[in-house]
Amino acid sequence: MERVESAPQQALPPTVRIEHCDFRNLHIEAGSVDVILTDVVWSLDAQEDWRALASVAKVWLRPNGVLCSLIGNCSLPYFCNVIMNQLCYQLTISVEFTLPSQSYSRQLVEQWRPAPVFAKAETQVVRGISDRIIAPQSWKSGKEFDDWQQSVPVAMELLKRLTKPGDIILDPQVGTGTNAVACSLLGDRTFIGCDIDERKIRTTLYRLATEGQQKSA
Repeated sequence: MERVESAPQQALPPTVRIEHCDFRNLHIEAGSVDVILTDVVWSLDAQEDWRALASVAKVWLRPNGVLCSLIGNCSLPYFCNVIMNQLCYQLTISVEFTLPSQSYSRQLVEQWRPAPVFAKAETQVVRGISDRIIAPQSWKSGKEFDDWQQSVPVAMELLKRLTKPGDIILDPQVGTGTNAVACSLLGDRTFIGCDIDERKIRTTLYRLATEGQQKSA
């Protein structure tokens, strides 16, 4: 199920840039991004995309920049193996659910979701943060736009742990815009997002216009 909305005619604020393209074709200045926060395709069929993401992340990230992505528990070791060919593992943030959910593809009862974090630097750059996010029942998972849509409050918690005011955040597979909305609500950060699916870009723009709080230029 996917719901597509048309964005109101409203200019994006100068701190938000959304593009319809494959992330491989996205123009980003080398060494300019503080945090890449995304939700990659979890299927093992997407390993070439993971590999390409790791390669561009190594170029785009600042020296102490990090990449973090939600990933399915069963895909976690494969994802880490691919990303660690280019970046250095830091930690895994555990997103824990108050109410478990059923994974029909693997016939598992999921009670937590991993969000591994990798750095461009070989030394430890992520310090002083909690590696546990507890998602209370009141935090809706948010599937109104897409079956794979993630929770805005969880995205905000990840951003609070991994970013600071003034940072540049990039989501190279922005999907229906959850990270864009979370960054907008948190404020004081610049967000760049792209997706190869034009329908998802339209949904992202709609959600920014209706759920985000940053003022237009």
